[in-house]
Amino acid sequence: ANWGRPSQQQQQEAYLEQQSGIMNVAATAARAARLYSPRRPLHNIRAPSRSFAAAQTQAPPSEPAKTYSENEFPDRQEPPIIKRTNAADVSVTKAAKPPANPTYTISPTRCIGTERPAHIPPNVPLESLEIPDTKITTLSNGVRVGSMDTFSQVSSVGVLIDFGSRHELDQYTIPSTNETVSTAGVNHLMELLAFQSTKNHTGDQIRNIMENLGGASFATSSREQMLYCVDVLRPNVKEAFNLLGDVIKC
Repeated sequence: ANWGRPSQQQQQEAYLEQQSGIMNVAATAARAARLYSPRRPLHNIRAPSRSFAAAQTQAPPSEPAKTYSENEFPDRQEPPIIKRTNAADVSVTKAAKPPANPTYTISPTRCIGTERPAHIPPNVPLESLEIPDTKITTLSNGVRVGSMDTFSQVSSVGVLIDFGSRHELDQYTIPSTNETVSTAGVNHLMELLAFQSTKNHTGDQIRNIMENLGGASFATSSREQMLYCVDVLRPNVKEAFNLLGDVIKC
């Protein structure tokens, strides 16, 4: 039994078996147990004896040649294929040219031309501009209109109503039906339902109208007042008034 370091003969046998490359599982387990186990001598666990000459004459089994596609990366046994081409040999397909005079139309309210439209204020020096002044006008029906020209391309059109949360009542009697109801939270509810739908337009139609006008709409409420507002381009103020009136009347 060899309890210490393997002898020179055992090391030579292990080297020959390693060089042959055809060791089986039993020979590998026996050699590992015999060389590296310091306490247990393994006399009976030995691989079948095989001469070095016989191991050298036995050829490894041949494997079928592997084929790779054009886009597949080769493994370590196959070197990559490198091809060299000239620029003259490469054929490039040219993309179709767009038409010389493309036909498309832009809305008159959005196109930019060489001449200044009539609804755009002239480009004058800052010193010659007048200070914007707020003008208050009272209509025949008693509605007060406040207007100010800021010489901007975006106009804000809004309706301010003296109706806030302080006007809400816990008990309110409807004159037509003599029914007592609570109006608490109505102000906030009207803010959420603004510009959602009207008697003449659905929600999708209102959003499409605002997109075509190039604007945005919003509503806000407070304790004293409520505001419906629309921001649109300057030439689209008339259409914005029509939509705003429809929203308020509903």
